[in-house]
Amino acid sequence: MQLTMQLIGVLAFIVALLLSVMVHEFGHFITARKFGMKVSEFFLGFGTRIWST
Repeated sequence: MQLTMQLIGVLAFIVALLLSVMVHEFGHFITARKFGMKVSEFFLGFGTRIWST
């Protein structure tokens, strides 16, 4: 039981960290668009592209 709770805690931390980074980067995206800069893609990390517009 305790191992399961620790695993859930670690996963929750990772998800919260990813969401925090995503909100931060989205702030850069919105600011760039607001000031007229062309933004060709928005992504997180350095992996392969999953989705872009």
